Amino acid sequence: MWSLYGLYTNLVSIILIFFYSEAINRGVKNNFFRALFGISVIVLYFALAKYHYRVKASFDLAVVFDNLNEMFNKEALGVIENTFKGKDFYHVGLSIPLLIGLQYFRNIFTKNVLINRKYALSYVVGFFLLISIGPFPYGEISYAVKSAYEIAIGGFPKTENYSKLNPLTLYSRRYSGSSKKRPHIFLVTLESYSSLYIEKKNVHGKEITPTLNKLIPEGLYVDDFYGNSIQTIKGQFAIFCSRISMLKGKSSYLLDGKKLTCAPKIFEQLGYSTLFHKCFNSLDFDNTGNFVTDLGFDVVLTTNMNKLSPEEKNTKIWGWGVQDDISYLQYVDNVLDLAASSNKPIFSTVHTVSHHMKFRKVPLKQRFLFKQPNSKEEYFLNSLHLSDLYLNTFIEKLKDEGLYDSSIIVITGDHSYPAGEHGYYDNQTSYYQEFFKTPLLIIWKDGLSPKRVTNKSYSHIDVLPTLLDILDREIEVNLAGKSILKNEDSTAYLVQPYNGVYLGVVQYPYKYVWERRTDREYLFNIKNDKNEKKPIENDKIIELMRKQRDYIIYNDEFLNLHFRL
Repeated sequence: MWSLYGLYTNLVSIILIFFYSEAINRGVKNNFFRALFGISVIVLYFALAKYHYRVKASFDLAVVFDNLNEMFNKEALGVIENTFKGKDFYHVGLSIPLLIGLQYFRNIFTKNVLINRKYALSYVVGFFLLISIGPFPYGEISYAVKSAYEIAIGGFPKTENYSKLNPLTLYSRRYSGSSKKRPHIFLVTLESYSSLYIEKKNVHGKEITPTLNKLIPEGLYVDDFYGNSIQTIKGQFAIFCSRISMLKGKSSYLLDGKKLTCAPKIFEQLGYSTLFHKCFNSLDFDNTGNFVTDLGFDVVLTTNMNKLSPEEKNTKIWGWGVQDDISYLQYVDNVLDLAASSNKPIFSTVHTVSHHMKFRKVPLKQRFLFKQPNSKEEYFLNSLHLSDLYLNTFIEKLKDEGLYDSSIIVITGDHSYPAGEHGYYDNQTSYYQEFFKTPLLIIWKDGLSPKRVTNKSYSHIDVLPTLLDILDREIEVNLAGKSILKNEDSTAYLVQPYNGVYLGVVQYPYKYVWERRTDREYLFNIKNDKNEKKPIENDKIIELMRKQRDYIIYNDEFLNLHFRL
């Protein structure tokens, strides 16, 4: 079955390449434009093939459309640099003079001119007709065009359960309690932190995440915890607002933060001041600064580079910015300053940056797991290990300031990241566990008994409801998540918006995935099949999961209807 499908899509790809090449051959008479179009198509195909080779997936134009606002940020160059190698640009660039030379000496694009505009038009029509009704092809240019078509036209299936969904029953939450405790709350979101390597060792027997391993027995830890999607701003939105990530675009650009009632406004009602600290020194990327300000954070900061000594500026700025241990110290100091000036407890959050994509940039002196990495996975693990070690700086700072025992400390990741577990090294490509699994640990020595949740699935949207439950204060809110403290059914909702779109539903031990490009469904038993190698068949469970998938689609339509700018 799979081989027949592959044969079919390959055949479609060949036909599509023939269509658009013949459209140029039959429709363009001017020799200059014939050569220009011919060279451009080949160079574009070569560049897209390079992308496919590096990312292990064809180029999805949804990535461009969702990130148009970042195209001219310098950080976009960092993403490109991380995706490609220098020789890729050299190879693509070299192809241009080679093709020009072949045209000049051999006329490869301008001989045997057979102009027939009717034929050319029919090829164009045939190309777009096949794009619209056919499967996703393997041809790189055709795939990109098909992805654009899906962005504009593609929809999402719904079950009969969808019409029964009601925002009052879905989102209305009432918390009743009389506790007078108002501890500081520190929410740490660790960049690209995969939980697959927690309590694991490398080949030399060294712990990969020793800090988190040591902290787990001290708090509430969830084994089967997920980020709802695959980018920082999507993770922040899900955590702060307890809403599933949007299916298209980014909430920071599309939604009106002033209309949303998220963590900053909720904690303000409970008598807190609020602070947002980003370790990366720019708040412009993803419109983060404006969005979190609209959400209601009282103070919005980045790490202050002017506080670094000359030596620190020379040795402790690498990858995407200043390393996290320095940022942690500034973060805690900023919280203490706000607490002193406001005379209120503080709900604060810090987002780290060291473990962000440029895993090869870890300084030689800080490569503690693999001194001479031999693979992408080893570079990744060096970086993950370092991120974990920096976390210890934060913990020790809290202890030094007398805050560790009395504060609520939440540690999670903004999203996970693949390290080749299924051959992928880019988080915009697939649906496996390494794209979504991230830790959740909540510590409050003065008020929360340690517990390890092993047989239920939770996600980012459950963080805020859990915090409100822990605080034991009376408040009414609208949230999509559930408290981990409640003995209720739990579900993790997953959104992979790229490479054709995957929607996932996890109810331990089952994980359901729907692939939009092919309308295929996969069901895994992640307890017995941790590597997701063998999909199982169970029509009853799949039907139940389809109804849960409706919640993802309903959430997206609800956000667009009520909060869209």
